[in-house]
Amino acid sequence: MSSRSDSRPASQFVNLTSKLMGRLHTQWIKRPEHIKHISSESIKPSEDDLQQNQSVGMLAGQQQAVISSLQYFKALVDKLGVEKSGGDKRCLDHSVVGGLLGGASSRVLEAVQVLAQLDPHLHDNKSISGCLTRLNHSLAKLIQWVDQVMLQSFYCNNKDSTESVTTVIRAVLDSVKELVKLVTVRLEGSAPISPVQSESKWLDDKDKSDLKLTCKNPAEHDGISKMKIRKEEEHLALAPPKPPMPVLHAVAPELQSPPALPPKKRQTSTVPCPSPCRVAVVAPMRRETDAALEQDDSCLKRLSSSANSDDDPDYEFLHTDLSLSEQLPNLPLATLCPALPEKRHQSSTGPEELESSPLSSTKTPPPLPEKKHHIHQYLQLCLPYNDDSAAMFYQRHNSRQPDMDTTQQLCNDSTPQVQPLPAPALPPKKKQQGDSSDTESDDIRSRHIKESVMQEIELRPQSSEGEQVEEMLLTDQEKICCRITMKTEDEDGPEVKAASPEILLVYASELSSSEDELFCEAFLCTYRSFISPDKVIRKLQHRYNHLWQEEEPGNGEAAKNTFHLLVRVVDELSPVELEPDLLLLLVDLVFSLLTDGKLDLAHLLHSKFLSIIDKRWKLTGSPRSFCPLASKGVAARPGTLLDYRSQDLAEQLTLLDSQLFFRIELPEVLLWSKEQNEEKSPNLTKFTQHFNNVSFWVRSVIILQEKAQDREKLLLKFLKIMKHLRKLNNFNSYLAILSALDSAPLRRLDWQKNTTESLEELSSLIDSSSSFRVYRAALAEVEPPCIPYLGLILQDLTFVHLGNPDNVMTSQGSKVNFCKRWQQFNILDTLRSYQQVAYSLQPDNDIISFFNDFNDHLAEEALWELSLRIRPRNAPRTNQR
Repeated sequence: MSSRSDSRPASQFVNLTSKLMGRLHTQWIKRPEHIKHISSESIKPSEDDLQQNQSVGMLAGQQQAVISSLQYFKALVDKLGVEKSGGDKRCLDHSVVGGLLGGASSRVLEAVQVLAQLDPHLHDNKSISGCLTRLNHSLAKLIQWVDQVMLQSFYCNNKDSTESVTTVIRAVLDSVKELVKLVTVRLEGSAPISPVQSESKWLDDKDKSDLKLTCKNPAEHDGISKMKIRKEEEHLALAPPKPPMPVLHAVAPELQSPPALPPKKRQTSTVPCPSPCRVAVVAPMRRETDAALEQDDSCLKRLSSSANSDDDPDYEFLHTDLSLSEQLPNLPLATLCPALPEKRHQSSTGPEELESSPLSSTKTPPPLPEKKHHIHQYLQLCLPYNDDSAAMFYQRHNSRQPDMDTTQQLCNDSTPQVQPLPAPALPPKKKQQGDSSDTESDDIRSRHIKESVMQEIELRPQSSEGEQVEEMLLTDQEKICCRITMKTEDEDGPEVKAASPEILLVYASELSSSEDELFCEAFLCTYRSFISPDKVIRKLQHRYNHLWQEEEPGNGEAAKNTFHLLVRVVDELSPVELEPDLLLLLVDLVFSLLTDGKLDLAHLLHSKFLSIIDKRWKLTGSPRSFCPLASKGVAARPGTLLDYRSQDLAEQLTLLDSQLFFRIELPEVLLWSKEQNEEKSPNLTKFTQHFNNVSFWVRSVIILQEKAQDREKLLLKFLKIMKHLRKLNNFNSYLAILSALDSAPLRRLDWQKNTTESLEELSSLIDSSSSFRVYRAALAEVEPPCIPYLGLILQDLTFVHLGNPDNVMTSQGSKVNFCKRWQQFNILDTLRSYQQVAYSLQPDNDIISFFNDFNDHLAEEALWELSLRIRPRNAPRTNQR
C-alpha cells in the first residue's frame, strides 16, 4: 500500500510537469509569430505620418526652387554688371538687359508664388501670417529694384536704387527659410519625422512586448502578482524612447574613422526596479518633452532669426561673383563703354579758336533741314476725297455689329451736319510774310478756331470730384444705366449714346453679355480721345481697391472684372504713351499688389508691364536685324530688275510691307487723325515712308534708263508685278507702283499704245470718283491676309473727328459723345481685322539686298530734270503702236 501511494503522487507530479512544460512550449512556439505580427504592423507608418512627410518634402523642394531662382538672378546681375559703375559697366543693349532681368525676376516671383500657396488653416497662425507679410514685402522690393533698373535705361534722371541687390536677395531668402521652418514645425508639432525615428519607435514597442512576455511566464510560475506586472507596464510607458540606430555605410578600411560612442542605454531588467529610480530618471525627461511640445511659435521665430546665416551654405552665393556661371546665356555686345572725352572749359579757349568755331558769334548756325511729312505725302493718292461710299463700305465689312445703317454715316444724324472737308494734308509753312489780304484771312481763321475751342470747352463734361468718385464706385446695374443716355427703340445705332467718362469706364468693366464685351472693345480703342491712359489706370485702381476692401455681396466679382479691364488697358498701351509718370504708376501698382499678398495678380500685371517695355525698346532702339541694309553697310546686289521673276519680286514686296504693317498700333492711328503728329505715330510713319520710298524708287529705276526700249521693258515688268500683288491682296505696294507709273514725270513720256492701255486698266482700281467705290468694293470682298491702303482709313477717321463734336448736351448735362467713338471703332476694327492673319512667305536675301530698302532713288526735282531731258517741253508726242 505504501509503495502504491508513493508511486501515485510521483506519477501525478510527472503528468503535471509534462502538461506545464507543454503549455510553456506552446507559448514559446507562438511567441515568434506574435512578435512577427507586431513588427509588421508597427513598422508600417500611419497615413498622417506619410502626409506630413510628403508636405515637408514638398516644402523643401519649393524652398530649393526659390533658392535656385535667386542664384540665377544674382548670377545674371553679376554678369550684366548692373551695379558696377564707371569703366567697369558693360555697354549692352537695353532690351537685352531688361529682357533678361525681367525674365529672371518673373522666375523668382513664380517660385515664391508656389511656395506661398499654403493651406488655409496655416494662415490663422500669427507667426506664419507675419512671415508671409515680410516675404511679400521683400519680394516687392526685389521686383521694384528690377523695374527701377529698367526705367533707368529710358530716363537717365531717374534716381538709383538705395538698396543693393545683395541686400534685396538676402531679405527674400531670409523670409523664405523662416517661412519653411515655421510651416514645418506647425505641420509636425516638433522636429521633422524621419524614417530612422519611426524605426526606433518600433524597436521600443518590440522591446516592450518582449519584456511583457518575459515577465508574464515567471509570474505564473513563481506567483508574482498582476499588480506588479501592471506597475512594470506603467514604468515602460513612462520610459523615454531609445535613440535611433546608427546607419551603416560601406567605407574603405583606410578611410574609416573611429566610430562614435553609442549613447548610454538603460538596461531593462526582468526584476522590477525600485520606484525611486524610476522617478529620479524618467520624470524629468517627461517634463522636458511636455515643455518642447508646448513651445510657442514666437520662440521658434526668434531662434530662426538669431541663427547665423553665414554658416548656411544657401547663403554662399551672396558673397561670390557668379558672372562666370555656365547657366547664363551669352550676352551680345559685351564690350566696355568707351571713355568720355575730356571736358574742355570755355575759359581755356583762345580767341583764335572762338573765331574758327562754327557756333561763334560771327557765324550763324546752319539752317535745319526741312521736316518731311511722310503721311501727308502718302495721302496725296486719295486727295479728291468725299464720304459717299465710305459708310457703305464699313457697313458691309462690320457685319458682326447689329443695326449700323445710319450710324455708319461719317456724320451722325444726332450731331450738327458739316460740309464735306478737303483732305487733311496741311500746306507747307510759308517762310515769307504775305500781303495784307493773307494777314486778314489768317486773322479770320484764327478767330474761328478760337470760337470753336470755346464752344468745345463749354460742352466738356463738368462734374465735381465727389461725383466722379461716386460714379467710379457704383456696382448696381440699374444705377449705372440711369446715368447713361441710351438710344430709343425708334433710333438706330449703338446702345450707348452719351455718358460721363467715369460711367463709361464702369460700364466697360461689366462684361455680362456679348454686347457689353463689344462695347468694351469700342471703349478700349477710343477712350484716348476723351481721357488719358494714366487717368484710366488710376481710376480703375481706386475702384478695385475699394471693392476689394468692402465686403459686400457682388463686390468680389466686380473687383475681378475691374482688374481684368485694368490689365487689358495696360496690355493695349502704345509705346509712345509710355511716359515717365505712367511707367512709375505701373511700378507702384505692382509693388502694392505684392505687399498685399496678391501674387497671382501682381504676376499677371508685371508680365504685361514687361511686354510693353519690350515694345518701347524695339521702338527706340531696334535691333540691327530690323535696320535697313544701307545702314548695315551692305551693298546692293549688282543686277537689274529683269533678272528676277515677277512673282518673286511681288512676294518680297509683300513680305516687307507686312513686317511694317503688323507693327502699327491702333492708338497711333487714332491719335494721328486727331493731332496729325507723326512723332506720336512712329510705326504708321515708317509704313508710309516705306510706301513713298517704293514709289520714288520705281520712278528712278525707269527714268534712269537712257533708251526708250529699256524704259518700256521695265514699265511692263512693273505691270506684271502689280498683277501678282493684286493676287496677294497687297493693295499698298500695288498703289505704290501705280502712283509711280502714273506720276507726271513718267506719264508725259512716250509709251506704246498697248502699254498705256494696260496701265489705264490697272488704274481703274483707284478711280477717285464716288469716293473710291471700286477700291472699297474690291477690298470688302477679299479674305485675309491682306494689306490695305491706309490712306482712305486715315481720311475716314479724320473726317469723323472733324465732322462730329466730342461732347453732346443731354438731359443730365454735357456728356461724352460715344456715337462718334463708335464710328471711329468701326473704322479701327476694320484695320485690326486685316492684322489678324499673317502671310506665310519666306525671305529671299538676294532680292532684299537688291531692293536695299529702296533708299537709292532720286528726288522730285531730279526726276523732273531727267524727264525734261528725255522729252523737252512743247515737244510733239510720238506714241508708238
